[in-house]
Amino acid sequence: MTSSSLTTLVAAGFVRAGIWRGGEDIHHFVPAQPGVYVFVVQGKIMYVGSSKGTVEKTTLRSRMRSYQRSQSNGLSKRPVHLAIAELHKVKGKIEVFTLVPDMSEQQIKWKGLPIDLVTGLEAGLIRKFIPKWNIRGRPTVSETVSKRSFE
Repeated sequence: MTSSSLTTLVAAGFVRAGIWRGGEDIHHFVPAQPGVYVFVVQGKIMYVGSSKGTVEKTTLRSRMRSYQRSQSNGLSKRPVHLAIAELHKVKGKIEVFTLVPDMSEQQIKWKGLPIDLVTGLEAGLIRKFIPKWNIRGRPTVSETVSKRSFE
């Protein structure tokens, strides 16, 4: 992550929750509220995710536990879980940044329609930083097929 990317995150209220190394518990150093999290490896934003507590009642802590479980049982085929497993095999570490929006700000409305701030923030950060481990940050199959058909 460039220093301007880190500056952008910190200015928006993200805090460095801790460093995750393979085999360590990560859920203990993240908040027990819904919010947005960012995985940073060697200074580069690799993944943006969220715990959407407004509907699913998921917290950042429970979301981090799901990553822990996928590491211990090795059954997940999600690209982010596989990337984390690969990184931990080579003793890599992940910096975890989190943001917990004020509860009064999490559900805002536009012309009477609900807007989930956590979901919108996650999507906006993925579009801005295009993290390598986010499937949504990569070209879709249809975009790839369309591009190839014109080459």
